[in-house]
Amino acid sequence: MQEEEEARGEEPSRTSRLSPLEWLTRREAINEMRANLHRLPSAQRQALLRAYLAEEGAERALNPVDPFRYGTGVPLALSLYREALYWALRAQPEAEGFTDLAAAWQGTPRALLETLAGGRERVHLIEQRLVLEGFLHTAELQEEEQRNIAWTARPLVGALIERAEGNERTLRALYFQRWFRAFMVAVAVLLAVVGIWTSSQRLLSGPNLAAGKPWQASSSYKGFNPAAHVCDGNVTRILFHTNEEENPWFQVDMGVVNQVAVVEITNRTDGYQGRAVPLVVELSTDSRTWTEVARRTDTFNTWKAKFSPRKARYVRVKAQRRTFLHLETVVVRAK
Repeated sequence: MQEEEEARGEEPSRTSRLSPLEWLTRREAINEMRANLHRLPSAQRQALLRAYLAEEGAERALNPVDPFRYGTGVPLALSLYREALYWALRAQPEAEGFTDLAAAWQGTPRALLETLAGGRERVHLIEQRLVLEGFLHTAELQEEEQRNIAWTARPLVGALIERAEGNERTLRALYFQRWFRAFMVAVAVLLAVVGIWTSSQRLLSGPNLAAGKPWQASSSYKGFNPAAHVCDGNVTRILFHTNEEENPWFQVDMGVVNQVAVVEITNRTDGYQGRAVPLVVELSTDSRTWTEVARRTDTFNTWKAKFSPRKARYVRVKAQRRTFLHLETVVVRAK
């Protein structure tokens, strides 16, 4: 079982007993695999390289990025899979320098072929169409039958190549595991740092004093449905939308007088950001007398208006011209 898992590049069942360091680096497993690595003889390695090339050509012919100029690539894929099958058989550890595909096929244990191909019927089809029949005969078959033969031969060729690679493939899988796990750990650490930093910033800046508090706008545009987050049929994230008017505004009532020093505004992000400027932030304790504490004259996506702490119950943002006003969020903080 363990050998099968390693041949597939998977974790052996003893993974649960690995130390965290070994799980991350795979150092011991890599050193053990390198110590037991048997390099392929020159002839087998050359056969394996040719199997790689023929298999890659067959894959491209079977699933071309661009269509072939003079017809389908399926017959070509079939011929290349036949060639890849020969070289993959020649690359096996038990291979004895077979000079043709039929000899290589007969010299490979039948049980092994059936296991790698996925069954006796598949081996029989491959034997009849690719081993015993030449490419001229298969070239005359209907395209659908050619494609079926190619798809049947494909997994066998791939499995033979994997088997010929032996420990080299497992070693590459271990290196990939180490790289991938190190990357994932780095991402997790980065996300944790960002999360901690974000949380600390929120704690330092204090709560949103406007959260859940009642608000109102100078008018309400009839094409905006706040419950459905739709404006004129388009999905949007805006909180409100006024009519086009002189100095449109939005204000929130915090319910009690608080100390206010920061107002964070998120402009509409799906367009029309220029409508919100020039924009002023005003404070009031009674909603009748207002004091301007910040002003923005250039277009923005987000604006964090900071000013000297002031007492206020009401916070208002107001455009300083005839325009529509629509914002996504207005956050009020004491610091």
